[in-house]
Amino acid sequence: INSVKGQQKYFEQSAKLSKITIYLSTDDLALPYAPTNEWRPAVVFKEAVRSLINNIRGLGNILIWVVVFSPLWIPAIFVIRFAKKKLAI
Repeated sequence: INSVKGQQKYFEQSAKLSKITIYLSTDDLALPYAPTNEWRPAVVFKEAVRSLINNIRGLGNILIWVVVFSPLWIPAIFVIRFAKKKLAI
């Protein structure tokens, strides 16, 4: 009996700590207006800065690829321009 009462007490205390909120709706207008999580501008700012840094890194990566492959595409551009001029004449 003591172990059952102990389990019951444990479950009651752990149930007090848990909260689940579920909104089921097929209509968007029936959902609450305010979001449940709070707005943290500092976190948004950090995410924006990280995104900016990642975009700059991505542009740097693209620039490196363009420079590495330039010995292939620069002569190809000159050949294409030369061929277009010859065909235009």
